[in-house]
Amino acid sequence: MSGIGGSVRIYYCPTPINLRKSFDGLVGAVEEYVKQDPESGHVFAFFRCYGIRT
Repeated sequence: MSGIGGSVRIYYCPTPINLRKSFDGLVGAVEEYVKQDPESGHVFAFFRCYGIRT
């Protein structure tokens, strides 16, 4: 079983993102909005730009 190590942080992007972007687009979102290095080994969470469906 694997898990997240104690030194790994979870960041979320506060700006809604179009999740159809390529990996390069999501990397750009991490750099622009989260102000973190996307290759740092941390976990990044994104939210859709058109809201949450119930």
